[in-house]
Amino acid sequence: MVATEHAIDSPADRSRPISTQDIADLQHTIEPRLPAGLRTEQNWAGGPGWSPLRADFVPPPESEVPALVSDLASFLTATHGNPVLRAAIAHAQFETIHPIIDPPDHRRQRAYRPTDPHRAAAL
Repeated sequence: MVATEHAIDSPADRSRPISTQDIADLQHTIEPRLPAGLRTEQNWAGGPGWSPLRADFVPPPESEVPALVSDLASFLTATHGNPVLRAAIAHAQFETIHPIIDPPDHRRQRAYRPTDPHRAAAL
């Protein structure tokens, strides 16, 4: 729980921009047994077997992840607009990019949900 709180507090600090590295380090901060960093292989969600061939969802290829995460970091850093809507958009983008190989419980996604309202001083 302390790691999740730290993962929320650090990016919620409005005195500094959120970086790609913040997002890349998130998985390791919450679950130290898992490696830090963005994914370096293709992943997928759902479907039978060990192939994305019949997966329910296939995110962008690993070669696109750094640029997409950089764009997401810029979006998370900005504070204009409705903070609840921005948090929803950020969460959807994070899920769509799927920048980190999943731990089974998806705690890292929950860590960024409250970041946008905190940055906008809505909470």
